Amino acid sequence: MRWPHWASKVIAILVVTLLFSSGYAMWQIKVSFFDRPIGQAHALITLPKSTSAKSLSQILVDKKVISSPRVFIFLLKYYHLSHLLKSGTYQIDADDTVWSLLEKIIKGRVYTVPLRIIEGTRWCDCLKAWSTHEAFHFQLSMLSSLKQAYPSLEGAF
Repeated sequence: MRWPHWASKVIAILVVTLLFSSGYAMWQIKVSFFDRPIGQAHALITLPKSTSAKSLSQILVDKKVISSPRVFIFLLKYYHLSHLLKSGTYQIDADDTVWSLLEKIIKGRVYTVPLRIIEGTRWCDCLKAWSTHEAFHFQLSMLSSLKQAYPSLEGAF
């Protein structure tokens, strides 16, 4: 049985329409999901080592950054970004979008805090200040790598 001439044209138009519609739908999902401002100012999220797309989406849901973890995971896998996530602590700024936050995480632009040690400050005072500040996740064990390079930590900083 042979298709009528008009039927093949209708099928071709339907296929083109379907392709155009699916492309437009993906673009709309990206614009409405990734390019929408988060609206939270100065919230911090911490990603442990080997964070998966699923655990990142759960962290973002808990911080009320995203509402749909499935769409987020789908878009991460669609854009091949799920294996590029880097651990660290990241700050959410007021003008951030989900896409800009994701870009911070992929590029490893972690939250940093300026630090000034005034001349004459004792090492024990620095340790005390760091241990009480919420932005620093400081432990004495972190200094063990400096021990091999410097016999005394005085003057190392």
